[in-house]
Amino acid sequence: VKAKKKKRAPDIKWDSNHAWTHSLIQLLIDQPDLRRKLFSDSTRDAKDNNRRKLQAKDQKIHLHGVLAKHIFEEHNAVQYASDPGRFAKSVGQHLGRLKKTYARHVRELGATGAGLEPEDVTPGSEIANKLDAIREDFPFWDDLHPMWRELPNYNAVGVTSSKHGSQRDL
Repeated sequence: VKAKKKKRAPDIKWDSNHAWTHSLIQLLIDQPDLRRKLFSDSTRDAKDNNRRKLQAKDQKIHLHGVLAKHIFEEHNAVQYASDPGRFAKSVGQHLGRLKKTYARHVRELGATGAGLEPEDVTPGSEIANKLDAIREDFPFWDDLHPMWRELPNYNAVGVTSSKHGSQRDL
């Protein structure tokens, strides 16, 4: 007697559902405490803003679960309800892919370009053209760069801003 094979759940296809990624990013923008816990709060930022540094007391998979619930109860409720842990894991994997793509683009820009504020980029310049190409390939750049550019684990390129006396670690 052959055991019946369990039917595999459908893949969670982030690449063909950009609305999920936009929903994920919007939640990270709207909930800065969750974002700080997930991506490691900066001691410098906490001190500059006169607050305590936030540390993730929960495991990251729990934080991914919070994000998954928000995204998939809205966009894919039936499948989410059948296996929320699978969707939480998928959120973590997707964030890893976004991080990897982001880091590749930071390296392409180089130290100076990655440290510039958008308003400091001269239209038509080499850096502006690189940014346009990045946005074409990675439509999430403008939302993720402000969150991740100061985090060394996301942005290991040491950058010097074009503004006198300022230095940033990306």
